[in-house]
Amino acid sequence: AEDLESLNITVSSDYAKGSKVGRYDVTVGFTENANYEIVTTFGKLTVDKKAVDVSPSDVTVSYGDEAAAFDIPAEYASVVRLETEYYAGANVGEYVATAIVLDKNYSVTTSSKVVCVPRKATVKAEDKTVEYGYDKPDLTYATLGLYGSDSVEVTLSADYAAGIAAGTSCVITVSVADNENYDFTVQTGTLTVEKRKVTVTVHDQTVVYGDDFDTSVCGFENTSLYGDDKVSVTSYSTGYYVGANAGETFEIGAETAENNNYEFIVIKGVLTVLKADLTATVTGPSAIVYGETPTFDFIVTSGLKAKDEKADVGAMTYSTDYSTAPAAGTFKVNGTLNSKNYTATVSPYFMTVGKATLTLTVAPAMT
Repeated sequence: AEDLESLNITVSSDYAKGSKVGRYDVTVGFTENANYEIVTTFGKLTVDKKAVDVSPSDVTVSYGDEAAAFDIPAEYASVVRLETEYYAGANVGEYVATAIVLDKNYSVTTSSKVVCVPRKATVKAEDKTVEYGYDKPDLTYATLGLYGSDSVEVTLSADYAAGIAAGTSCVITVSVADNENYDFTVQTGTLTVEKRKVTVTVHDQTVVYGDDFDTSVCGFENTSLYGDDKVSVTSYSTGYYVGANAGETFEIGAETAENNNYEFIVIKGVLTVLKADLTATVTGPSAIVYGETPTFDFIVTSGLKAKDEKADVGAMTYSTDYSTAPAAGTFKVNGTLNSKNYTATVSPYFMTVGKATLTLTVAPAMT
């Protein structure tokens, strides 16, 4: 034993802490000794890969979103990269990570994964209105939170039928087909029944100057109603008064009975005052002598209205061919009444023109 100690045997290797994976020669050193013939054999030091488990917390991501990177500890950041087959748009589920080793001196295992959970989305029924008596309108919905071009199968329904009273509100319910990639929140809508707008058009009317106007002759037309419903007009009104001039117009209004299901929009009619018929006869001197200038007048024989007198009916103009007649005789005198409120039928007057007396005096002859 003392002899061995005197040999000062040493063992050494090229390996040092931090050396890479591999096999390193191990050599033996000693001091020569006359009593020994020493034979050395090289050994090998094998450095194996360091086994580590890099399993950061799982990454949770909603369907359609980009997944966050795994939170790898800083000491292994250059050793390993974790990858999964998950991508934005991949279905809900678990995607186990694969360790991509960056440093050959390590053997890495991992149990991390990306967990894709259903995406939260909202389907809302859009509010609608419908006028009383009409069929149910098309029901529509809006979505919020869908990924990309994804669509959703939605069924909408409302407990509505034509004829439900105005003012009624019906709930629009929403049913969404199952989809593993989504967690849907549904919101109902409201279908509100409004009063039906109906146009009531009063018929135009006429009245003869000076006459009373009886509103009972008024009538109307209306746009469509539901079923056997009818418009009830309770009264008509107008600003017309006896004595209004021909050619004037007055609105004819109408009052409708209140109806909870209808909003009646009245379009007023027009009352037009027409001229009244009147008869008159031209008057004048029964006879004149040729060369005289006659004066004509007229009398109203029928048709005066609104307490009118002759002076109120207008101006009469006269025409006759007497002024251009070559000789005495009988001539017709016509009359034309220019009147604001009357259409006149004028009877003519026949005037007799007698011969004038001409006196001739024979003057004595001059010599």
